[in-house]
Amino acid sequence: MKHVFSFPISLAVLLLFSALMPADAQKRGYDAKRDIGIAKELYDAGQWASARSRFEAAAAALDEGKSAEQAEIQSYIVLCAIGEGVPGLDGMVEGLEKSYPYAPMVSHVKFVLSSRYFDEKEYGKALKLENSIKSTKLYRSERDRYGFEKAYSNMMFRNFEEAEAGFRKVSGMNYGRYTNPSNYYLGYLYYMSGDFEAASGCFEKSARDGRFAVYSKYFLLESRLMLKDYGFVVENGPVLYGEVPENYKAGLSRMISNAYYEIGNIGKAKEYLDDYRNSGADFSRKDSYYAGLISYSIGQYIPAIEAFTRSTGEDSLGQNAYYHLAKTYLKVRNKHAALASFKFASELGFDPVMAEDAFYNYAKLSFDLNSDVSGFDSYLRAYPGTSRADEIHDYMAASYIIRKDYQSAIDALRLIRKPTELTRKNLQRAAFFRGLEYVGMRSYREAADYFNTALDNDVDAGVTDLSYLYLAECYYRDGKYAEAISIDGRLARNRSSRNASFYPAAVFTLAYSYLKSGDYRNAANWFRTYLDLPSADRPWDADARARLADAIFMQKDFPRAADAYQGAAAAGGPEADYAMYQSAISYGLMNDETSKIRILDSIMKGPSNAGVYPMAVFELGRTYVRKGDKGNARLCFEKLMEGPTDSTFYAKSLLELAMMASNSGDYDGSINYYKTILEKYRLSSVTEDALSGLESVFQTIGKPEVYLAYLDSLGMSAHKSASEKELMLFNAAEQKYLSKDYGSAIASLRSFLEQYPDGIKNSQAHYYLAECYRNTNRMDAAADEYLKVMNLDDKEFIEPATLNYAEVSYNTDHFDEAVKAYETLSYIATNDNNKHIAAIGLMLSCFKDRMWEKAVSQAEKVLSMKPLSEDEMTRAQYVIAKGEISMGRREDAKKMLKNLSQKPATPEGAESCYLLAQDAYDEGDFDKTEKLVYAFSDSGTPQTYWLAKSFIVLGDSFADRNDWDQAKATFDSIKENYKPRDDKDDILGQVEMRLKKIDSMIKKEDEND
Repeated sequence: MKHVFSFPISLAVLLLFSALMPADAQKRGYDAKRDIGIAKELYDAGQWASARSRFEAAAAALDEGKSAEQAEIQSYIVLCAIGEGVPGLDGMVEGLEKSYPYAPMVSHVKFVLSSRYFDEKEYGKALKLENSIKSTKLYRSERDRYGFEKAYSNMMFRNFEEAEAGFRKVSGMNYGRYTNPSNYYLGYLYYMSGDFEAASGCFEKSARDGRFAVYSKYFLLESRLMLKDYGFVVENGPVLYGEVPENYKAGLSRMISNAYYEIGNIGKAKEYLDDYRNSGADFSRKDSYYAGLISYSIGQYIPAIEAFTRSTGEDSLGQNAYYHLAKTYLKVRNKHAALASFKFASELGFDPVMAEDAFYNYAKLSFDLNSDVSGFDSYLRAYPGTSRADEIHDYMAASYIIRKDYQSAIDALRLIRKPTELTRKNLQRAAFFRGLEYVGMRSYREAADYFNTALDNDVDAGVTDLSYLYLAECYYRDGKYAEAISIDGRLARNRSSRNASFYPAAVFTLAYSYLKSGDYRNAANWFRTYLDLPSADRPWDADARARLADAIFMQKDFPRAADAYQGAAAAGGPEADYAMYQSAISYGLMNDETSKIRILDSIMKGPSNAGVYPMAVFELGRTYVRKGDKGNARLCFEKLMEGPTDSTFYAKSLLELAMMASNSGDYDGSINYYKTILEKYRLSSVTEDALSGLESVFQTIGKPEVYLAYLDSLGMSAHKSASEKELMLFNAAEQKYLSKDYGSAIASLRSFLEQYPDGIKNSQAHYYLAECYRNTNRMDAAADEYLKVMNLDDKEFIEPATLNYAEVSYNTDHFDEAVKAYETLSYIATNDNNKHIAAIGLMLSCFKDRMWEKAVSQAEKVLSMKPLSEDEMTRAQYVIAKGEISMGRREDAKKMLKNLSQKPATPEGAESCYLLAQDAYDEGDFDKTEKLVYAFSDSGTPQTYWLAKSFIVLGDSFADRNDWDQAKATFDSIKENYKPRDDKDDILGQVEMRLKKIDSMIKKEDEND
């Protein structure tokens, strides 16, 4: 800022007159006081060189003792030098201050020099002087200017606190030339520090000054924008747009656009943003991000994706861009791209709140796309205190329940810290259905645990009753009859249960439990209660009639038992033959041999494959023996010997024939029968009797030495050793096992193991027992026995036991145990077939146990095996594809899925076709989805489940395009034509859910129209 001086006319005349005077006249009578006055007038007129000459002359003429006058003159001399701009001004000022430290004009001189530096924009030099000036020593008229310049210099040197204080002080002075400049720059400082409220007040003041009006209004507008006073911006911005210089219009357009965006006027926001874009201004990443927000807001998702993509980067703006890019990808149904963008946003920590939300959405999408829980696990480890933990587990559980993956649902629900009633209801239902799955796998012990879990979460009374019912059944199957009786007794005796659908089952199981526990009176009573129910409610009628007769029989009420058995036989069904046989036994115990023989004879004349046939014929033969009818007795025993040589009754029939021959005096015939038993069935249950009988015959004919010699030839002593007795007992049990009489075999084998817990046949007995349990659908008990064999380390049985244990574990969903068993089998297998089975089993078990990396690795090993069937190759490829999907390696998975999809007739190929269609849908590529689904349909695949799943995806793609008619037609077609595979089939449930949603959307659109 330049000094402004005026030149009075009287002074000009004086100067002219002075210049015309003779020099000698000037020397004569020199008047210093007058000359100083003239010098001051010259100084005030800006004639600094002339003024300095006169001041210097006066200084030389003055008495040095007049220091006050001398200080003033020297001050003026420096001021003139400053005006002239001579070199060394700083030194001159320093010399003046040193010579006259207390001179009144020193501060003024410093101020004049600092102002010169200020005008020349040498703010460092100006500030150095300004800091040394005491404002109280300045003239009052100088103080506002000094204060402004010092504040401005501080501002230029980023001394913002000093600058702010200075501008505030000047603005508080009486209104003057520097008031509004101070307001303006003070507002700017507030603006720069983010105090937009204070800035607005200053800009409002400075806007009244024409020098600062436009710029003040501009910054005022931006301050109000930052204060979210969007109404002010949209009201004043467009007016100001016509006033500001061209180079400010771009920024103003951006501000107005932003304000319109915030108040929801997206059209105007876009209009001003387009102005900004077209202004030629540098369209920054930040601008691209904002353009993305606007495009997103008006539903223009493709331009939004392009804009957000341009604004991505590894900074705060980039994090926001990735986050909104992910949300935009979701709008176009490209879930895979959204997944990647959420991941990027979660890894940039500039905004921790956004990073956490992005991580959560990444984990959620990863779970939805790949059923991969690792994302949620990682999220919960990263944010252990998150309030979303329960929400996550609840979300996972709901998804698992929809998929009917009840075990995973239970695992998720159990992790919820603050379970609601709905949580407990879902846990109860999931546990109940998981229990049913284990019942289906004949793993009753596991099933009981889940039914107990369902009962611990007693929310739904219907589910509770059914859980009690099935729990009692599990206890019964596991031999825990007292527990079963306790539960079924409560259900059966509860009056409110009598009309319930489960009541007949409760009564039936209760009766059976009493029977198994030996309480025959209660068993009979409850079987009668069951048989008194309406016929439509008695699905186990034949069984109940036979068991009622058993209960009566066991009470030794043989007349009533005989009648009951006759009634059961007359009712037909699978128990009819057994009931006939038992009725004959009952008549025999009543000494009614005639009725007994009549019934047994009818059985013998019936089909020989009847379960009771050998028992009935043998009992008939024995009955004839007791009656003395040897001819008919012989016919019965010989008839039994016509059957398989491993028949349980073959040796028994030989013994009966031997005794009959001996009693009739046919000793040779008797000896031959006994020898047949000893030579062919040495370890049978009748061996002891055969030895005794043979000895008796030889004694009778007087040839005991022949008997002893015969025993020696057989290597048998006259008395059985302990080991021989052990083998005989084992052999009896083995014969029952081999004849597939598993119920009797179980009793015999358990008895054998109790007597010989460390016997030589221990491993084999446990193995047979395991096989019996497996064949009678008691998988838990079978697994226990196989494991005992494995721990006994018997080379003959450890390999088959390990193989069977692995298979039972796999089939009962104990995949972790199956993994260990198949790994063990792979090491101990002695033949290529079992090694092959171990490799396949290990691959499938790892896959089922969600050990994805290990499953894929094992599948790759399987693919390298020779030979490999087509089915095994397909399964290995399937494991690789699904494993890669679950680990998020989508592109690797797609390569294998495309290969598998060439075999759409197989379950794995059909699922691959579906997964490829789902992948296209998840990318938002609806045309590709449609193409893949129709191609799958045209393949003629018999895999209707996966075809239906694919058409559901197709229907979803129509719905996402708001093509409600086409979507509804697709879902209706599935509903009309699809036949569920089993109770776990979820197709029709998914279709019904979608049809309801479509009806709701159509209704909503109609209402809006």
